[in-house]
Amino acid sequence: MPHTPGVAFAVAQQVDHVLLFPFMIYEMLALPDLESYDLSSLRRIMSGGDPLLPWAIERIRDLYPQIDITQVFGLTEGGAISRRFVEPLRFAFNVIHSSLAPALNEGK
Repeated sequence: MPHTPGVAFAVAQQVDHVLLFPFMIYEMLALPDLESYDLSSLRRIMSGGDPLLPWAIERIRDLYPQIDITQVFGLTEGGAISRRFVEPLRFAFNVIHSSLAPALNEGK
């Protein structure tokens, strides 16, 4: 059984989307036997508060290539912008909700 309640819950309930702070992801990646946990149902990890460190993104991709990593940025008053990694060094920005959305989306 996993060492943390969050990972245990994700495995037991076959969670497909989670919202985690970066420190939670780092703790999960530090589990000595993480590779033995069945996280095959997990499709997306959303994270915010701080940017994820590149080593963590690469480790998640190595262990669980089916997981899409989305980082959310923004103030609650102004809406949020998310960054979804397409490749380790490339990413795409998506406006979730903002009064600036029309201006940010014009160039698409």
